[in-house]
Amino acid sequence: MNHLNFYQIRDKVTGFYYKRGSAMDSIWTDQEQASVWTTLAGPTACLGTITQRNRRLVHASEAFRGKNWKPAEPEIVTVPMIRPKVTFVDGDDWEGLYIDGKLVIEGHVVRIDDMLRLLGIDGEKIYADDEWLQEQGSLPVNLSEVKRG
Repeated sequence: MNHLNFYQIRDKVTGFYYKRGSAMDSIWTDQEQASVWTTLAGPTACLGTITQRNRRLVHASEAFRGKNWKPAEPEIVTVPMIRPKVTFVDGDDWEGLYIDGKLVIEGHVVRIDDMLRLLGIDGEKIYADDEWLQEQGSLPVNLSEVKRG
């Protein structure tokens, strides 16, 4: 499997994750709602914002910060995104698609739109105008230039 890492900030005190906003609008929330970065630069920069917020709230009134407030103890966590291993089997007049070694679809024809759907990829299939394509000889580099049939 191929791996790509994402990064998030988790509060060691509460277990909640950081959702970046503007200054005091940032919140701690469930992991699914939290901010995600593809490089360490993003969450590293946010650690400074969290530290400043902690300092301000330490000196704020209890009414403002809440009775049970504790300073956040942020840590950057790595969240690996695992990309599946996709194998297409073509034999005689039968085709099959395996994802991570498990058969997910088979038949005389496995359609590309079924493949994309099974992989969780938003895709579409369009048909080019046959006469236009014969004149062109090949498809253009930009999809916007394709004449649809």
